[in-house]
Amino acid sequence: MQTIKRFLIPLVILALSISMQSCIEIVEEITVNEDQSGSMSISAGLANANTIFGLMGSFADISIMDDLEMEVEVIMSKLKAQEGISNVHFSKLDKGGKYALSFDFENSKVLNNALYAVNDQKKTFFQPSFYKIRKNKYHRKNITNWANMLLEKEKENLPDESIFDLIQYKAVVNLPREVQSVKATDVEVSKDKKTVSTNNFISDILNKRINTAIKVKY
Repeated sequence: MQTIKRFLIPLVILALSISMQSCIEIVEEITVNEDQSGSMSISAGLANANTIFGLMGSFADISIMDDLEMEVEVIMSKLKAQEGISNVHFSKLDKGGKYALSFDFENSKVLNNALYAVNDQKKTFFQPSFYKIRKNKYHRKNITNWANMLLEKEKENLPDESIFDLIQYKAVVNLPREVQSVKATDVEVSKDKKTVSTNNFISDILNKRINTAIKVKY
């Protein structure tokens, strides 16, 4: 979704300006509560950040961070205006080299409405819901086709498509009870069976058309 794009493109450019050996890890984390409310966090950070950021003053122009913070301020103001969204928070750079945008939502309908509102759209019956949370069920829609369309549209704004070889996308779902069944590509289930996750390089998702949907019963 464009929310993620607006949040992450400045970090991608920053990573390239520092070192082509640097990797960015994007983490989308959803925590689901028993009453079907939950929280969402989108974070991004550079691998080996402690070493890399020690070199930033000498080798990188970090003014791009100002653009990132301005983008996030706009997103936060739109989220705060949405009914059913609360605890909107942006964590700036820390020792781990990460930024994170997080918020709570009353239900998945509120979550989808908010994500559309961030992009100045109103969710209608005919538009897809990216997330569905029902009793004992969680479903995240496959966004691979959307990502490919977005890439084609945004080509002029990206330095080089090779950047996607440097970006890992991790999706994490925390559930209130043990997982009974899960359907996803390259999925991992935690030892306590309450967390499922997937992790792929964006280049693989796009080029191999990996299905990014996650369906869980718990």
